Amino acid sequence: MQNTYSTLYSYSAAKDAQAIDAVTASITRYGSIIAGRGPSGLTVADRLTENLDVSVLVMEYSPFDQREPSVLVPGQWNPGAYLRHDIFSTPQQGLKNA
Repeated sequence: MQNTYSTLYSYSAAKDAQAIDAVTASITRYGSIIAGRGPSGLTVADRLTENLDVSVLVMEYSPFDQREPSVLVPGQWNPGAYLRHDIFSTPQQGLKNA
């Protein structure tokens, strides 16, 4: 399985946010880099870019969704395989080594 990454670059304000490719992300300087575009990552990015002189790079492991109903309609969360990732861990003592 090929890993895909999506990157959201935010500059000045959320309305100026744009998706960029990995090459562009790697040759540009940012005031802050945030790992994860979940609610907390995007909230931090939004707050940081309240200062118009700050640029923020938000990086995410998974690709952008394809606007399918299972993602857009509340309560129908059953994303396509491209949004599900195998998560590996070691046995957890608190879970009886499960």
